[in-house]
Amino acid sequence: MQKPALKAAAQLFSEIGWNVWSEEELENPDQFARLQKSFTDKMELISIDHTTKSGQVRSSAVYDVTEKGCTCKDCSIRRLPCKHMYFLAFHLAYDTEVDQDLQLKLDETTNGNKTDTIVSELGVLGCCSLFRDCSKVGHCLHDDDYHKQCGYRKNLESGKVLYTEKANNFSQERYDYIEDFRNSLSEDEKNIFDEIMFYFECTKRGCQTCFCLSSSEIKDIVMRCSAFEMLQPKELVKRIFDADLVLNKKAAELHSKYSKLPAPELKSLPPQLPKTATKKEQDERQKEMQMVNSENLKIWENHFLSDSDLQEVLTKEFVYFKKTDYSFELGEFFINNYDFITKRSTHIVFFDSAMPRVFREKIV
Repeated sequence: MQKPALKAAAQLFSEIGWNVWSEEELENPDQFARLQKSFTDKMELISIDHTTKSGQVRSSAVYDVTEKGCTCKDCSIRRLPCKHMYFLAFHLAYDTEVDQDLQLKLDETTNGNKTDTIVSELGVLGCCSLFRDCSKVGHCLHDDDYHKQCGYRKNLESGKVLYTEKANNFSQERYDYIEDFRNSLSEDEKNIFDEIMFYFECTKRGCQTCFCLSSSEIKDIVMRCSAFEMLQPKELVKRIFDADLVLNKKAAELHSKYSKLPAPELKSLPPQLPKTATKKEQDERQKEMQMVNSENLKIWENHFLSDSDLQEVLTKEFVYFKKTDYSFELGEFFINNYDFITKRSTHIVFFDSAMPRVFREKIV
């Protein structure tokens, strides 16, 4: 059943004009799980544009979807279509004329709810689109045989509630604190608080830490709010080196300019080769240079970790903080207050590994 479904989905992409993806990529068996989730996971169409073939899809967060990809973590990491893309593609097709062959392959109607015929081939269903509603009442809302294979139903029957304010690990006290804290802020501060929350819940969904350009407003909110915690300068140093923002030449410049400590002893680069060197000799030297540069960069990193003056320079330019054990309640607060949180303006500059220039320019 996988191959016909994947082939039909690939045809759908082509029919709606999403021609970025090759048939080989779309008909890969690894894509089957994403196709399946586009029917079984709870998702909602926020907006759709038939002219640009794009839109916004909400699952546990809201994502921007185009033919080129999605802003969710799964698509960003795998560089392949995710469940949100399949979900939007179906809507782009169904809002015009439904391909009957695709319809038969991908969905059926059961008790008025769309489900995935493919799921029954697997013998198990993770959960359906009602998982939050089922969580609130504490039991599965379906009474048909098909949904008896639901994995989340088994959790509910054993007393394990994983979502909403009814979840076993939900704390009303922490939730109320988040709400009260936000209400205590000025409008400008609320905007920054909402941006921080949007980062964790949408921009970098699943991340527990945030790395951004420094501002007194961000620092103030992070320091005052129990839902967030500022990481130590040494942890910021590690994050900066992990992001390749400081290379050997820049590390030497910063040390010369700001440090009172003696420079560390670095490894020497291999000697220059004569012009008559063979291609093999040149390749070996290049590998050796890369190895020495890598080792020297690690030496510089350890030096920065022991130098408070250099740490202070970096903490003036960047902020590095994390979520505390309020993480679940933050997620619930975001879902419950999605409409006003997403109306925030954008001022905070978060680190993007694809665009490191603005961060490197801050290190002077």
